[in-house]
Amino acid sequence: MVKIGKTNINKLKSGKLIMSFGKYNGEYIEDVPTDYLIFLSETGWFEEKYPRLFRKAQELIEEYENAQDRY
Repeated sequence: MVKIGKTNINKLKSGKLIMSFGKYNGEYIEDVPTDYLIFLSETGWFEEKYPRLFRKAQELIEEYENAQDRY
């Protein structure tokens, strides 16, 4: 059984996706720097192992790129 702290339980209740590994483990994916999401998306294993996080990362990267195009 995995222990989950009170903070993490509250995060889970929010319905947002939470990074479950690596440097930003326990953080909302929306709070992870875009350059790190791009790095992960370029690896072969991220999409295969974490398909929901990968899809959300792609959405966030696209939003970032669209915002950059406006300037």
